[in-house]
Amino acid sequence: MTKWRVLEGDSAEVLRELTGAYRMSDNNIHIIPSRPGQPARIDFSTYNSAGITIEFVKSRKQFEVSGWFDGMVGIEGGTLSLGEFCKAFGITPGAVVTALQEEQPE
Repeated sequence: MTKWRVLEGDSAEVLRELTGAYRMSDNNIHIIPSRPGQPARIDFSTYNSAGITIEFVKSRKQFEVSGWFDGMVGIEGGTLSLGEFCKAFGITPGAVVTALQEEQPE
């Protein structure tokens, strides 16, 4: 599994151009949009020494969750279907529609 690093200066701009990755906030949340043959992905990290990666594989409608610590030691993850995820958190179809409508630019 590839692990992204927070880069500063010109190298950060190159990474954004190559991957489409962008920083959501100052809390080291990185969103890497889906590309052909690759899942969409979100990395949550603390100064790149520890973190969690969540990937969504559209073809299987499945989340893959894994992590790392000490900058390189992998933590075995697991998978969860989209249906299992929604049921576990009580997410209804109506809640999804509402959330997506709220995210649409006006």
